[in-house]
Amino acid sequence: MNNYQSYKTLPYVYKLTHKTTGQFYFGYRSANKVPSSEDVGTIYFSSSKRIRPIFNEFNFEVLAEFFDYTSAYIFEQQLIFEHWNDPLKLNGKYHLGPDKLWVCSKHTPETIEKIRKSKICIPAWNKGLTKDDPRVAKYAKIISSRIRSEEELEHLRTINVGRKHTAETNAKKARLGEDNGMFGKSRSADEKRRMSETRAKHTKEENIKSYSRIKSPEELSKIKATRKPFTRVTRICDRKEMDLGNFAKWLKTSLIRHHLT
Repeated sequence: MNNYQSYKTLPYVYKLTHKTTGQFYFGYRSANKVPSSEDVGTIYFSSSKRIRPIFNEFNFEVLAEFFDYTSAYIFEQQLIFEHWNDPLKLNGKYHLGPDKLWVCSKHTPETIEKIRKSKICIPAWNKGLTKDDPRVAKYAKIISSRIRSEEELEHLRTINVGRKHTAETNAKKARLGEDNGMFGKSRSADEKRRMSETRAKHTKEENIKSYSRIKSPEELSKIKATRKPFTRVTRICDRKEMDLGNFAKWLKTSLIRHHLT
């Protein structure tokens, strides 16, 4: 219970302590219409979804009152920061300050799965919008003008350090099995030899550059001229091999059927 008696309606910071376990929670309130001693535990039962249903299991006390909500908020966050490593704290996050990072506790696997399922089939807000759309332009302007703090930059640098993909993810990335373009095929010894000789003529940096850069029109013409013409193709839908003439007939028939339906 709270022994503090207040007579003015001011923003305040409070503390909840569990009667059995000793776990505690810090909070602040600025939207109260009555003094804090008449508000918490009577009208207001915390903003935490976790604590509100079991509020009666906690003792509450008002720690301080302030003339403005900003001071109350800063004091609350400072208390959470000072007790962040205490295993009995129930607060899940705190704010480092204006324009800085939120520091949060890690979600449990159950919460992560719940968040994932809630986002299934929900399209992105900017799906189908172009750069000319005012909403996209406004968002781009905000992102481009934002200067990240040193704490945020360090967080971004280290957030994925030590994390590894699962075997399932690696398999998907590797496109194993029939999804791979070389499935069921193998390069001939002559082809391997020619590829090796070509790479040996250049340094590693030159090879990387030649594979990644955009080819000039002259280079593309040269590549096209040296490429052997193909006379047979493999239909993707059923992997059936056929010559170009039969493929053209099948394609024409498919397009007509699709147009009629």
